[in-house]
Amino acid sequence: MKAYKKFLADKAIVDAANAALVERTLIKLSPHITNLYVGVSLTIEGYDLGRKYSRWLTQSGLRFEEYRNHCIMLIVGFLGV
Repeated sequence: MKAYKKFLADKAIVDAANAALVERTLIKLSPHITNLYVGVSLTIEGYDLGRKYSRWLTQSGLRFEEYRNHCIMLIVGFLGV
C-alpha cells in the first residue's frame, strides 16, 4: 500500500512537470492506447533550448551573468587582484 501511495505521489509530480513543459511548448505528449505509457517528444523550441544549455561555455557565461553583481564575485575579484 505504501508503494502505491508513493507511486501516485510521484506520478502527480511528473504530470505537473509535463503539463508545465507542454504549456511552454517545449515538449509534446502522445498518450499510448492503454494510457499506461506516454510518448514524449521535443518541439523545435525545446530542442533549441536544450542545445543552448548543453554547451559548457554557454552555461558558464549564463552563470556569470546571473551572479555578476553578487557580493561573492566582489570578494573573489578583490582577492584575485
